[in-house]
Amino acid sequence: MTGVLEMIRNTHEFLRAAGDVLLTLSAYWSIILIRCTLASALLIVAVRMLRRFIPDRYTWLRSWCWSLLILAPFFGRLRFWYDSPIVLGVTGFLYDLLGQHLFLRVLWPGISTCLIVRYLLRARHLRKEIDALPQQEFAGVTVSVTPLSVSPFSAGLMKPRIVIPKKHLEVMDDRELENIIMHERTHIRLGHLWILALWQLLCALLFPDFLLFLSGKYLREDMEALCDRVTMKHTQMSAVAYGSLILRSHRSAADDHSLSPVTLSGEKTYEEARRRILRICAFKPYRVINCILLGVCCISIVGGTLALIRQASYPRWSGISNISIVDKDSHIQGFYDEDAIQSAVSWDHEKLVIHRSAFERLCAAYPGDVDTEHFWICFDGFYKLPGIGGGGQLVEVDLSGGEEDLIIPYEWTTDFWTEFFRYI
Repeated sequence: MTGVLEMIRNTHEFLRAAGDVLLTLSAYWSIILIRCTLASALLIVAVRMLRRFIPDRYTWLRSWCWSLLILAPFFGRLRFWYDSPIVLGVTGFLYDLLGQHLFLRVLWPGISTCLIVRYLLRARHLRKEIDALPQQEFAGVTVSVTPLSVSPFSAGLMKPRIVIPKKHLEVMDDRELENIIMHERTHIRLGHLWILALWQLLCALLFPDFLLFLSGKYLREDMEALCDRVTMKHTQMSAVAYGSLILRSHRSAADDHSLSPVTLSGEKTYEEARRRILRICAFKPYRVINCILLGVCCISIVGGTLALIRQASYPRWSGISNISIVDKDSHIQGFYDEDAIQSAVSWDHEKLVIHRSAFERLCAAYPGDVDTEHFWICFDGFYKLPGIGGGGQLVEVDLSGGEEDLIIPYEWTTDFWTEFFRYI
């Protein structure tokens, strides 16, 4: 019976620690994601403007512009948010708001989690539907055949699958089917399925930024344009032949001679389809080496910017050099002079050392109501952002013995959830 009670008590303590850390983590994530949302709004405006000024024929450059959004999730820990008095005031207001209202603290992570779960469930449902379809092999590629009137598409991250409508098999010859399959394989090879998944994740995390949701169609349009160019180069098809194949594919998948409502590129209007055909007509062969150099330049720019952002941000966690003491009457006194603290108190994971003379000078510099002979001292905490942290050790101190250097052995303790919060 004693063992059962001990297990229940340990489980209760574990769950209580988990709840405390998760609530703090919710506030931490909320603060970071609010800032990242503001940054993403500026970045998406910049991307949209670049797309507007870059001609359609520079498809690779227009596609690489979207890599700027990789920066959005990394703006939350910038020191800038604490250096400007105005921004610092807004940060303080958010701290107070999240600290006073538990519902607001969990609202943002809760909505983001629901959106992510919704996307995963939809992806899982689609995967099940695809797995249930019959399969055929064309040009050494296994494809799934659907009876629905949809355009060919690809789906799946770890094991991508290509889906072809049954009607395509009935009206198209083998060469046309090979080129359509090549188009879908190009989407897979260019990583477009992963890009769309990351886009969904970014939209879920930064859901208040409605510009992200509205800009998704432009991202898909640029990916489709890039896929068209790469496919045309690999298949060596002329613009007329490739454009005719796209139109024939749409007609085969359409009902009542209208464009199919389901395509990877999201072409739901005549204008979107017209722009795609015009880009195909303007196709000119490109040099692969130029595309590689452009990719290297863009990766270097984004990587360099990420390095600068990290340098200007708070680290994942930082140790707190401040200490505080509390007596039996619950009087609390904090000490914040780092140099004075280092001369008065030192510690490692095995012992705490109080240097009496320096400690008395420290207490005299910060007078308070705390009993400075018998008290508990709190030290060795950490913070992730100013005002958000955890951890720390609590050791009982008795200075009534008169020793100049009081050495107190103690057992350094922590728990799973505190370390989880520290390193996440």
